[in-house]
Amino acid sequence: MSSVSSVSSATNAASVGTTTYTNTDANAGKSTLGVTDFLKLLSTQMQAQDPLNPTDDTQMIAQMASFTSLQQMSDLSTTMSNYTTTSAATNATSYLGKNVTLLSNGQSVSGTVTGVDLSSGTPMITVGGKSYDPSTITAIQQPTAATTSTSTTTGS
Repeated sequence: MSSVSSVSSATNAASVGTTTYTNTDANAGKSTLGVTDFLKLLSTQMQAQDPLNPTDDTQMIAQMASFTSLQQMSDLSTTMSNYTTTSAATNATSYLGKNVTLLSNGQSVSGTVTGVDLSSGTPMITVGGKSYDPSTITAIQQPTAATTSTSTTTGS
């Protein structure tokens, strides 16, 4: 039986030694593994395993569960990042038409928010023709509405 064991070990070592993993995806050079990468690695692992001593099913299930957890955490992180960006844009647009006071380079600036620029990825409000970060706002006031009075006269 020792000859079968040594032949089996030599065959397994040769299989592992000749198996190469090449990332030919468009994402070559990236620092994280994706679903496709994981499935390629799992497939390579299954091909290179010793047929007389296969990988335990519970180990494979544990690996897949771990990967699924990591994938869900990654998806959650992306969702939270998108939510944060959307929330910041919504907050910035809520300042439109309001009188604000903000700090810029140690100076207090006051004026009405006339625009919001979302092109840089970080919302910027426009006050007096200049762009400012909404986080520098120190006070917000509702604009004063122009009051119009109408008088009714009755003829006698």
